[in-house]
Amino acid sequence: MYCTRCGKEINVGAVFCTYCGAQVKQVPQVNQAPQVNQAPQMNQVPQMNQAPQMNQVPQMNQVPQMNQAPQQKKNSKVALIVALSCVAALLLVVTIALFVFLNSGHNDSNRSSAAGKVHQTDSDDSKPEETVEEQTSSTVPESVPAETKIEHTIMIYMVGSDLEHDGGFGSMDIAEMLDADYGENTRVVLQTGGCSDWKTEEMTDGQVERWELREGNLERLETLGKMSMLQAGTLADFITFAAETYPAEKYTLVMWDHGGGVPIGFGADDMFPYDILYDFQIGEALAQAGVYFECVAFDACNMCTLEVAMALKDYAKYMVAAESIILGCGMDYTSWLNCYGEEDVVLSESYEEMAMAYMDSLDVLGQAGSISVINLNKIQAVYDAYVAYISSVHEEILNGGYEEYILARGNCGLYQYTESVDIVTLATTYPTDGASELLNATVNAVCYTESDYAFGHGLAVYNPGEYMQYYGYARENMKALGYDTKLLDFYDDVVSISLAFFGTDYVDAYAGDWFDEELAVSYAGTEYEPQEQTIELKQMDGYQAIPVSEAGWDIISNVETTVFAMPDAETAYVLGADNMFSTDENGYIVVEKPQKWTYVNGNVACYIAVDYWEDVSSGAWSQTGSIVATCNGEPILMLVYYDQDHPQGTILGYFLYDYFTLEGNKELRQFAEDDVVEIVLPVYKVSTEEQYYVNLSGYSYYASDLELQFDYINLESWIVNVEYEITDVYENTYSTDWIMFYQAE
Repeated sequence: MYCTRCGKEINVGAVFCTYCGAQVKQVPQVNQAPQVNQAPQMNQVPQMNQAPQMNQVPQMNQVPQMNQAPQQKKNSKVALIVALSCVAALLLVVTIALFVFLNSGHNDSNRSSAAGKVHQTDSDDSKPEETVEEQTSSTVPESVPAETKIEHTIMIYMVGSDLEHDGGFGSMDIAEMLDADYGENTRVVLQTGGCSDWKTEEMTDGQVERWELREGNLERLETLGKMSMLQAGTLADFITFAAETYPAEKYTLVMWDHGGGVPIGFGADDMFPYDILYDFQIGEALAQAGVYFECVAFDACNMCTLEVAMALKDYAKYMVAAESIILGCGMDYTSWLNCYGEEDVVLSESYEEMAMAYMDSLDVLGQAGSISVINLNKIQAVYDAYVAYISSVHEEILNGGYEEYILARGNCGLYQYTESVDIVTLATTYPTDGASELLNATVNAVCYTESDYAFGHGLAVYNPGEYMQYYGYARENMKALGYDTKLLDFYDDVVSISLAFFGTDYVDAYAGDWFDEELAVSYAGTEYEPQEQTIELKQMDGYQAIPVSEAGWDIISNVETTVFAMPDAETAYVLGADNMFSTDENGYIVVEKPQKWTYVNGNVACYIAVDYWEDVSSGAWSQTGSIVATCNGEPILMLVYYDQDHPQGTILGYFLYDYFTLEGNKELRQFAEDDVVEIVLPVYKVSTEEQYYVNLSGYSYYASDLELQFDYINLESWIVNVEYEITDVYENTYSTDWIMFYQAE
């Protein structure tokens, strides 16, 4: 039997693929609480009816009221509960499945395709390997006289993937490069490949090609044919070729494609869909090529991690990368490359210009992102401080501190399911011994950083806490990086305990020879099964509440509210799941009918919360979620982000994803301006058990016209059903029965 996701052979009857973590058959839902360890403490959660967005909502008369739907007909409670149970199962599976999307990509910008004439030149195909040296300056062939070197050669390694064949984003960036004026002393050499459909007319689909960008034109240097761009040897060969053909005093490398650090790696290649370049392999490629870089920059998501920096530290002086998704227009190549046309350019300042120009482009588009410039000469000190810090954390966990650490780890913010957390946020959220040294080392290594994410401070680190199914693979990558056994021992123990709390299926599927059964049993017992309990509501003075003790709040990791609305006894609309709630003076959760909900262009949306984060000291907050929709007739999950600077939210892109079949693509796509989007609600028919989508408004919109709102919702003519589910740090779940609000007589 083979995995449908990564193609690796797996054992018959396996629940999960042990290579990529894909689910082979459905695991009992009780063991898959989707938002474990992510909810803030009680005093950090905004009130349900006082959400941070409320001050900028449109007037109520601009939002269509849902009570214009047909009047509901009362039905027996039994039939209603059956319907809700079926739809609730769907919603839970979708929320869980959303968490396994791991890679993301670039965003749209209004750009023309690459222009310019193509010139064919001959090039020597021989590329002798060079040995790796300890070096602080560029290595070039000895046969090249120093006086023939130019000042700077910029190498751009562009793996087109779906970013190009779907959106033309590679061609847009090439057009920016061709518009730049970088002077006579800089050369830009480009290798393209990994794409089945290039939008730039001169490029050959499915082929790897090399180009020089000269005077606004693309000059083809070589056509290498069909080969994987995601092999260390291919990258090393390109670097060697560029250094030999355009020897220079200084070199810069740009890596362009999808990304994710550990355990996701870099790249997606249309022609070789199972290939990935992992962090250590990028380091191996640079070692093989023997070229020392002034900078390695990643126009790819989530690559600003300690692991990537450690892979590069012996082969480059600086790294430019993002902790978060790379969005907006990607890097602004025209602005950055123009720096090299100026006299006496300072390369370190040019890398800051690359970062600032990128963030400026996001501001124009009203989107969120981050970018950093890292001094790799100082990254070893960060690593050493992190090892010392983790050693202290490990000691506390072995002495019973798992609960406190996991809650702190869960409130560090979420970077697109990569298992990476910001180092500064981790050290300040869990300030044990060694935290101050880690903070100082990290701040010293981050030359420049800008982030719309309040929990982002410049450099992230792999730290498992959410997606245990990927740990075995990540562990192999960290071993290849030469990671200290103190780190691996810590991760082994944390994941051993966490797997046990997730349940037997997770232990059986993902535990390797590193799994510490004795430690897992000491925390979770011998059965490895979380509990499910029903919460009894308490009648207060004029309202119902969920009683939560002070001690209970100390271990709560997530509170989720699921909402369904029925215009009649036959039809159940899924409004989604949110983690907004309010509490009373006793610390009890107040049971209340939804007062506000998410809209897109005035259409009520099915919104599914993914992550909420808040800094109780500063009040900074952020929330990530998804909205069910269709794009050009295909079902999608639209990824959206909210924070204090984007209170009405911003759209980051979308996943191809069918809400009912649970099939989709894990790559985050970007809307083209003329994509046609419909906002739909998932529907369940009680008598026939039919499932489908419905567009209540009947309208569709161009993607460029989409607008989010968070506004009041009128559900007086509907049967509204709410379920509260509380998850604790030990993966136990406490749920209410369905709470039904009927229309007033």
